[in-house]
Amino acid sequence: MNKKLFLILVSLFFINCAGGRDGSGAIRPSSLEQLERKYKQLSKRYLKKVQNNPSDKELAFGLARFYYNFRDYKKVRSLLRGLDSNEARLLLAKTLVKLKEYDQAIEIYQRIGDGLSSQEGLFLYGEVLEKKNLFPKAIEIYAKVKEPYKKQAEKRIESIQKKIENIVPESIRELSESAKKFLATIKDEAAVVLSVDETIEILPNKTSVSTIHVVKKILKERGKNLAEIDIGYDSTYEKVELEYARTITNQSQVVYAGKENIRDLSRYLDFPLYSNSKAFIISMPAVGIGSYLEYKIKIYSSKLPAEDNFNFIYRLREQYPIFRADFKLTLPKEKKINIRFFNQEQAKGINLEPVLKQTPKTKIYNWKFKKLSPIIPEYNMPPFSYINPAFLVSSFSSWQEIYKWWFSLYSDKLKMNPEMSKLLKSLTKGKKDQKEKAKAIYEYVAKNIRYVAVEYGDSGYQPHLASEVFLNKYGDCKDQAILLVTLLRAAGLDAYPVLIPTRGSYPISKDFPSINFNHAIAAVYLNGNFIFMDPTSDTTPFGRLPLADQDRMVLLFSPKNYQILKTPLSKDNQIDYRMDIDIRNSESAEIKRKVYPKGYFASGYRSYLKYSHPSRIKEDISQKIAEIAPFYRILDLNIENEKELDKQPLLTYTFTADNFLSPSGSFRILKPLNQLDFKTSLISKDERNFPIDFGGIFSKTARVKINLPAAMDVKYLPKSRHFENKWFNLDTGYESGKQTINFFQKFSVKKRFVAKEEYQDFKNAFKEALYYLRSQIILEKKQGSLIKNEKK
Repeated sequence: MNKKLFLILVSLFFINCAGGRDGSGAIRPSSLEQLERKYKQLSKRYLKKVQNNPSDKELAFGLARFYYNFRDYKKVRSLLRGLDSNEARLLLAKTLVKLKEYDQAIEIYQRIGDGLSSQEGLFLYGEVLEKKNLFPKAIEIYAKVKEPYKKQAEKRIESIQKKIENIVPESIRELSESAKKFLATIKDEAAVVLSVDETIEILPNKTSVSTIHVVKKILKERGKNLAEIDIGYDSTYEKVELEYARTITNQSQVVYAGKENIRDLSRYLDFPLYSNSKAFIISMPAVGIGSYLEYKIKIYSSKLPAEDNFNFIYRLREQYPIFRADFKLTLPKEKKINIRFFNQEQAKGINLEPVLKQTPKTKIYNWKFKKLSPIIPEYNMPPFSYINPAFLVSSFSSWQEIYKWWFSLYSDKLKMNPEMSKLLKSLTKGKKDQKEKAKAIYEYVAKNIRYVAVEYGDSGYQPHLASEVFLNKYGDCKDQAILLVTLLRAAGLDAYPVLIPTRGSYPISKDFPSINFNHAIAAVYLNGNFIFMDPTSDTTPFGRLPLADQDRMVLLFSPKNYQILKTPLSKDNQIDYRMDIDIRNSESAEIKRKVYPKGYFASGYRSYLKYSHPSRIKEDISQKIAEIAPFYRILDLNIENEKELDKQPLLTYTFTADNFLSPSGSFRILKPLNQLDFKTSLISKDERNFPIDFGGIFSKTARVKINLPAAMDVKYLPKSRHFENKWFNLDTGYESGKQTINFFQKFSVKKRFVAKEEYQDFKNAFKEALYYLRSQIILEKKQGSLIKNEKK
């Protein structure tokens, strides 16, 4: 080492050891200050020497080691850039580990290769590999580490590897015994949640601690998907701590998850703005049929969602049956909450009310549930938010309180920059009225700002600056809404951000303030009306909303106050199928089919046509053609207006079909041309557990024109019919002219839901409609015609 640097280190050693400690051996504060002062003086002096001697690499390396010993890692990094020796590389690698810059550190370690002799260097290399989830290699490196880091390395190996015991916990034995009768009643289930204990403790300092303790049992092969435990959290304010995760196998082995079974990942790696939205994932080890999975996790939050307020939803039923559930909410005694229940009709026999216990300083609300049945999916069932019993707990006292809170989070984000102003000028140039301006701005944001599907609240509640979203050209729902509002206001329009619980979320109500929102949109006030806009849907035109946003209570934020409004429900949703069929004497046919979607069907088609690979579209069309005519050949496929929000998308394809008619002696039968895509799955069950959900109010129409060859006549044409009930209307019409047949169908939904109590009546009505839709047109060949004969 350079002599001068050696003297520095010796001097500092004596300063540290001589007379600067109190009676207990600790360094006195005055000595620490003196040491720090000396360090700065010497550091400054010898840094100047290095700067004056830039070619003296030994001097630079010696000073870097000096900084490293005193944990001044940023200075070490700056000194070592450009030094090529293995010693310098190793010191830089160790420094980068200390700075948690693992990507750069691993590159340097890999360049150094197997020549690592430093025990600290080896240990830190193991740490890098561990952080990069390269666990087998990390274990290999840690195993090479010797004193003085050997014990630390052994502990790291132990934490990575799963641990195996042969004593089944008594708590699992007792739980299994108590659930025996319950398990005998659920023979068809793939898994069961035997116990789920959850606690949320709201602390006086406006922080919280949540605990989740779960025991599950795997009963069938498909239940193994429960082996992946996914805990979402916001790393800005939350920390996840795993107490333990273990699998008790059917051979009575207890296998604990090690670090190699755990990943702590950002959900949105490609979008740095949302890197705080993370997933703590445990892949449970040794999972097989008959295994018990048990884990206990704590989540610490350094702040509540909204200053000193919070809310959450507890859902009773899940995909699998639950033997017992226990939920406790602990609050400071002075804290008040309100409780709202959802879907109580689905919770018959279950007491949703909590038991309240008070201590001198706290209130404890306790809910206990037993033997909860699972939600088994049915065709066309409503979203879970319509059927799953739940309760919402909120500490908010008024909507005004929520308004002030979120207004403070977004109001300073509505800022333009020069680039945005320049864009706005070009967007609004030549627009004759406010509506045209609003439309142009909405379409720009919807089409040009990539949507990152982060649910509102998952990465926090505060949006980013509008200018930052504009620069990045991506954003989640709240960011896109804020950018849209900023541009609209800069154009002189009255625009407002809006929070909304979409169909997948439980609704809000005027008499129960809560932040039960999973999405953000925007609104503009034009000609006495609010026009709602969802810029995350780039295939929905201005003036319309995606289906999930329709008919929902929302919270609108104006500069001075809030409003609770309802989004409109569109009823002009239609899909129109048109088909021209030219039948030839050979009984082949050339068929041209057109699809005209409108309303939310148009949005769906735009999305499908815009984002599906052409080969996938062609494959899907081929499957539809095969339903009409199995022996086909596609002649032409044309897609129009899939990118135009103002125009109706149009899908047209032409194909030929051999042996289009079914033979029966001298008669030819035209198979049922049911174009409305009815699903018999709607009425496939004897009874339903949940309502039928059509999704919306809509109609489907089919118009078919059939041109007959001169050698054929119409022998039988079904009667036109009209069906009407409280759920739907169905009309079918048949007309024949000279060598032509015109066929018409229209199905109109009048009610979105069919209640489960109405299912049998609906089933009968639907069966009758399906029966007549199977009607067939019968043709007959004329006497002496050249039409081909049926093969014997």
